Amino acid sequence: ETSNVGSDNHRATVVIKKDGGTAFTNTMNEKPLYFRITKLNGHTNEPLQFVEFKLKDEDGNVITSGKTDKDGHVSLQIEKGKSYRLYETTFRNFMPAGPWILEVDTDGNVKIFNTTTGADGSISKSGTGTACTKEEKDVAVYYDHTITNLIGGYELPDTGGAGTILYTAGGLLLMATAVILLYSHTKRQKEDAPSS
Repeated sequence: ETSNVGSDNHRATVVIKKDGGTAFTNTMNEKPLYFRITKLNGHTNEPLQFVEFKLKDEDGNVITSGKTDKDGHVSLQIEKGKSYRLYETTFRNFMPAGPWILEVDTDGNVKIFNTTTGADGSISKSGTGTACTKEEKDVAVYYDHTITNLIGGYELPDTGGAGTILYTAGGLLLMATAVILLYSHTKRQKEDAPSS
C-alpha cells in the first residue's frame, strides 16, 4: 500500500496503490493563481485606467497581458514554480515604470523585484524583493501589488496662488520705489545745476 501525490497544471492527483494495482485515484483541481496589480497616479493616489501590462517568460515570450479597469486593477494568471518578467506600457504623460521580475515558488508564494537593465537589454533582480499579499477567494487565489506612476517633467506645486500674488506685489513695490528715487534724484540734479 503506497500513495503518490502529484501536482501539475492547477490539478492535484492522489493515487493509492494496493497489491501492485491502483486502488484509488482522486484528482482535485487547484484554484488558479493571479497576480493582481493596482495602478495608481503617484500625485493624486487615484486609479489609472487603460494601463497595459505584459507578463513574459524568461525567453521574452508574452504569456499574458491586460489593461487596468476603472478601479486601476488588472489580473494576470501565473503558475507555481515559474519566473516572469513584468512590463508596463508607458502611460500618457507619466514616467516609465519597471520592468520587474516576478517569482512564484512551488508553495505559491509570490515576490516582485525591481530590476537593473544591462547594456544588452537583459534585466536582473535588484534588491531583496517584496512579498505580495495573498487573498484566497472561492474560485481563485490573488496576489496583490500596487504600482504608482509620476507625471514626467516638472510640475508646479498647487499653492492656491497666494504665494505668487505676494511676490508680484513686492516686485511692484520695489519698482515704484526705484522710480520715485530716480525721479527725485534727477530733480535734485536739475535744481543744483548752475544757471548760465
